[in-house]
Amino acid sequence: MKVIYENIQDQIKILKADEDYYVRFIVWRMPIHEETVPIEKQAVDAYLQGQHTADELLYYADFGIWKPDKSPIQTNRDFLEKFPEFVLIAPENAQKIFSKAEYKKLVKRAHREKRKENWLKVFHLMKK
Repeated sequence: MKVIYENIQDQIKILKADEDYYVRFIVWRMPIHEETVPIEKQAVDAYLQGQHTADELLYYADFGIWKPDKSPIQTNRDFLEKFPEFVLIAPENAQKIFSKAEYKKLVKRAHREKRKENWLKVFHLMKK
């Protein structure tokens, strides 16, 4: 394997063997050791072009996807704001991630959407 890039500050090396790419990094658990894992060429290219940090590259090496921009809680908030009817399915979860005022507004919107949906069903049945 040939080292094609080394970042001393982030303590990673990118290696190439034939057409395969690998990232080598230090694992700071006892015993301290270096680990080498395979990684896709497009991930290496994105890192070398400055689109991602070394931490993001290591996350990609571990999970095969880039680290999400948003936290899981923010993703859930965005989803429930877009589809408030799901607040009615698991209200205890929604109460944990919204303030009381935000939660009340979402519940009102959810009920409004549910009524609208019910009216559309009734209207559709009446047309038959």
